Amino acid sequence: MTTSSDAPPLPKTDSALRTYVAAILFLLPAFFTWLFTNIILVPRLWVAWEQAGITNTRALLVMLVSSYFANYFGIIAAVVGLVLLLLEFCFAAWRRYRRITVVSVTILLNTCALVGLSTVATCALLVAPMNHKSK
Repeated sequence: MTTSSDAPPLPKTDSALRTYVAAILFLLPAFFTWLFTNIILVPRLWVAWEQAGITNTRALLVMLVSSYFANYFGIIAAVVGLVLLLLEFCFAAWRRYRRITVVSVTILLNTCALVGLSTVATCALLVAPMNHKSK
C-alpha cells in the first residue's frame, strides 16, 4: 500500500518575481527593436509610399496594422498587465500555469516583433523600385 508520504513531491512553482523578471529581460531586445522600427523606420517608409503614389494595396494593410499597434501600445500593455495582476491575485491555480503561460506569451511577442521588422523590410523592398522609377 502506498501512503501519501510515498507519493512523489509536486514540482515547485517558480516565484512570480523570477518568472516576470526573466520574461521582461527576454522581451527587452524585441521591445527596443519594435520601438526603433516604429519611431525611425515606419515614418520613413510612409514617406516613401507617398512619394511612390501607392494607395490601395495589400501591403498597405500591413502598414496600417503596424501603425494600429504602435498607436495603441499603451492601452494594450495596460490590459495585459491588468489581466496578469488579476490572474496572480485572484486565482490560486494560476501559480501552476504561470511559467508556461508567461514563457509562451514572451515567445509569441518576440516572434511578433521579428515578423513586424521583416514586414517593414519587405514593404521597403516593394516600394524601392517604384520610387526609383519615379525619379
